[in-house]
Amino acid sequence: MREITAIDTNFFDRTDQNLRGVVCSVAALDIVDAIKSEDDPEQVEAGIFDQNVRIYLKRRNRINRRIIESALSDDNHMFWYQNNGITMTCDKVEIGPSRRAPKIKLTNVQIVNGGQTSNCLFEAAKEDRSKIEDVILLVRVIETSSEEVKMSIAETTNSQTPINVRDLRSNDRQQRQLEEVFADLGYYYERKAGQHADKPSSKRVDALTAGQAYLAYGIGLPETAKKDRGRVFGDLYDTVFAEDLTAIKLLTSFKLAQVLSEKKKEVRKKIRDGLTLAIGEMSLIDGSFHTLFAIRQICNRDEIDMWDFDLADAKVSEAIDVVSKLYNNAQLADDNFSSNRYFKDARTKDEVTKAVG
Repeated sequence: MREITAIDTNFFDRTDQNLRGVVCSVAALDIVDAIKSEDDPEQVEAGIFDQNVRIYLKRRNRINRRIIESALSDDNHMFWYQNNGITMTCDKVEIGPSRRAPKIKLTNVQIVNGGQTSNCLFEAAKEDRSKIEDVILLVRVIETSSEEVKMSIAETTNSQTPINVRDLRSNDRQQRQLEEVFADLGYYYERKAGQHADKPSSKRVDALTAGQAYLAYGIGLPETAKKDRGRVFGDLYDTVFAEDLTAIKLLTSFKLAQVLSEKKKEVRKKIRDGLTLAIGEMSLIDGSFHTLFAIRQICNRDEIDMWDFDLADAKVSEAIDVVSKLYNNAQLADDNFSSNRYFKDARTKDEVTKAVG
């Protein structure tokens, strides 16, 4: 249970819809104390932000630096007017009897909007707690036992300000399930961008990158994966993250894409070092998703399990050879050849299919 003190309050009650709301102004230090970890007061209790669609971006984010500077400035009395405040959901709100500055106890509280503000105030307090004693901010508290309503509030309150569509999907049931299964497999699935930045890069699986790879390998749309990455969490979300998608399928697609990414790095290094490239080797730069698609087609041709990484990985060299030859032929046939345009053309995928046989 967490507790804050309201400076002023307005109450809204919709018992017919299992909703209660409190809008109040709260001292910044009250928020700082409410979100600190009970195990380590120098750290924020991360669990309070589980349903927030964004992770804290720290001072590397320009807006967050400004929030911290504002809280510590001589004009920090303006904070209430300049900041949108925070929105919390909880299972239960208990409001003390005092008419002035009543204590508000919150059970199972989540900060679903204003996570950046909350964390920035926590950092500002660590820097100079006395400096932010006069900082006040607006707080909305919504009591509901409905997880669906909580998720809806988290999504809609964030969608009113600029936010990556991928982050809006980060709390979907399937995204959470995938995270759990990936954990069982020994990997850290990042529903939110940079979610596991402190973990080994070899064990991190970015949801967008994995979805993009699956779009090319699992669904067979390499040109879309190349030119419309944003659609993975946009209009193609239900196609990519369909009910039959498994963590193994996503992981295999991701790992194969990583193999090709390493080979692409080798090509770029050759270019930097002024080394001569093999015929068609340049195709890896723009055509890695078509190479991924070629692996899929080769697996289907040879009737092997495309979701067995080791079996599919053994077909990488042949797939590279197929795409590089097509690339070279297209380059020789067209004086105005554009690598980028070639791999954005839907017909190139058909050429790959025919070449594989």
